[in-house]
Amino acid sequence: MESETYYFSSFVETYGTHITALFSALLIAIIAPIAGLRAYFHQKEYELVRKRYLEDCLDRISSQIETSLSIFRHNWERSLTALKQFRSQKIDMQKELYQAGFLPLPPSVFETSRYYVLNKLVGDKIFFDVHQLLFAFVSKAINFFKHDLCFAMKLSIEGGEDIKLTASREEIFGEYLKEIDKFMEESKHYYILLSEIQKLSDLLEKERFTFKSIEKFHTKPTVKKSIANLKQSFREEFKKIE
Repeated sequence: MESETYYFSSFVETYGTHITALFSALLIAIIAPIAGLRAYFHQKEYELVRKRYLEDCLDRISSQIETSLSIFRHNWERSLTALKQFRSQKIDMQKELYQAGFLPLPPSVFETSRYYVLNKLVGDKIFFDVHQLLFAFVSKAINFFKHDLCFAMKLSIEGGEDIKLTASREEIFGEYLKEIDKFMEESKHYYILLSEIQKLSDLLEKERFTFKSIEKFHTKPTVKKSIANLKQSFREEFKKIE
């Protein structure tokens, strides 16, 4: 018995280090792939969350808001140019200046489907409501530029069968300049919406959300502050349509 114990102890002393190293190598060989798979799936989950909520939602909405505001600025500048030339030209201005060159507001700049995701993400529909206000505002501005301002210039230059303008070009210029300046001032208000959307995007970019943790996105202080800011900033507009 003592002999067997001796030989066992001798075996352990001789090969123990090798056995430990071999066991460690086998353990690493098993654990490493598992850890690699977990890291892979975590990365894929992060990428899917990022695509769904950032790229396919917030980035798309932000782009639509920017496009709407760009279309407004183009039409506003077009109107201002036409109005200035209307006042300064001694001879009749080219008809193209008040008949063409205005951009329409396509329905694609307000995709409601994107808001199904965003409303659930932030737990509120304030972003959707303000975007609706923006769409209505730009549509109203375009209609004014094309069918009110340009129509007045056309009547003054070409005349009309049933309607005649007695105001001078200087008077028409002064009155319409006031109106288009009001539109420009009002448009600046909607950059708040763009700013708050960007804050949500920044938050999604900085934190590695999972499908589970994204459910708590609406509890983030940044999100709550953005919602409160929009409701406060546009409270007067919402009162008008209640």
